[in-house]
Amino acid sequence: MQLDNVRIINPTDYPEEMRDSIDILGGNLNDFMQQVVELSRGNIDFDNTAQELFTIDVTVGANGVPTTTAIIRTTKKAIPQGFGVIGARNLTASTSYPTGTPFISFSPKGNFLTEINHISNLPANQKFRLTFIVY
Repeated sequence: MQLDNVRIINPTDYPEEMRDSIDILGGNLNDFMQQVVELSRGNIDFDNTAQELFTIDVTVGANGVPTTTAIIRTTKKAIPQGFGVIGARNLTASTSYPTGTPFISFSPKGNFLTEINHISNLPANQKFRLTFIVY
């Protein structure tokens, strides 16, 4: 939905005795309303959502468990609801690829920390650079 019916608060649209107050009110609200309209027109980016973009380097063993502890610190959401992997680049062997979309299992640890417990579909003992969205 796009907002297109927002009107600028203009002091001259009001009686003379109210114009000083309306001018102060408009000064506070007009910029905010314009920003909201811009967001409704598809200008939402990661800074304006509750999701975050991460890139980490990780190696998993034969069972999909990271070979070293993999912990991320979120800033927008204390407890993530899920991860969506959007990129997986093999840093060890450029001709070896994931066998499917990597799926990340995780455990919240508190204080905006989340531990990655398991990543499916990655070849064992090969370092990957994963880019994912935390929801």
